Amino acid sequence: MNPDQLELTAPVIYLNQATQDRDGGVRLIAGRPALLRVFVVASQDNCLESSARVTLTRENDVVFEQLMPPVAGRIPTGIDESTLTGSYNVEIPGSAIQPGVEMVVELDPEGVVSLAPGSQTRYPAEGTMALDVVEPPVYRIILVPTISRPAPDSAVFDWVDGVNPESEQMRLGRTILPVGDMEVEVHETYTTRLDLRNFGNWWSWRNEMWSPVRAGGETRILLRCREPEPAGRRRDRQHRLSGERRVRCRLRLHARSGAHHESVPRPLRRGRRAGPPVPLRERLDRSLGI
Repeated sequence: MNPDQLELTAPVIYLNQATQDRDGGVRLIAGRPALLRVFVVASQDNCLESSARVTLTRENDVVFEQLMPPVAGRIPTGIDESTLTGSYNVEIPGSAIQPGVEMVVELDPEGVVSLAPGSQTRYPAEGTMALDVVEPPVYRIILVPTISRPAPDSAVFDWVDGVNPESEQMRLGRTILPVGDMEVEVHETYTTRLDLRNFGNWWSWRNEMWSPVRAGGETRILLRCREPEPAGRRRDRQHRLSGERRVRCRLRLHARSGAHHESVPRPLRRGRRAGPPVPLRERLDRSLGI
């Protein structure tokens, strides 16, 4: 049996693209879809199925509007972020997530609930809620295939062959990093004398690979890849990548402000094993035309 009146509020409302806090403090990336979660709370237990509506506008033009139906067969009496049934949800397309977008959320627009004093059914109460949307600069990823001389394995070339910003190999980076447009470059093969089957050599490899990228102050990512570990070896969970073949990678983000630098990627060279390896810094400088 439903109560005669319910106090209806939505104390938590946020848009989530990868991670978010209750206050919505994580800025949104322009052009990336976002999940809107509206946590509607009723003052008493009930069996009412009331909806909610979201409207996004930009320069007074409606860019997105959607009615969100109830998902639990009732209006919750508390906030539960652990399950999608604890909130009213709708995915907002990336085309609507742009700088200058404003939002209004309305509870019970169809008037199903007999509202008690203290209810708030419009957020914000007046005007609109400005969304904090940023348009990040182009992110450039350099993939550097690495061959270990003590145990050479060419499987790394299969992983980088034909890779592009939309490839499965880049899905992890696109998901967890605040990136918009992305460029991917495959660098020349780097050969190391270190035996990378020994995890203790990874720090030495990291230091050996490190080279400041001086390219007009752009923002870029250097991704160092090597051949897969032998079967049966424990894999480092922090660096596992999805895909048919898994390749060891380490990620380093170079956050530099300034204009974007255009350069023509050098073709991938396979089987470079003869002679001493050219220092990575010189290789990067060559590819960037520095």
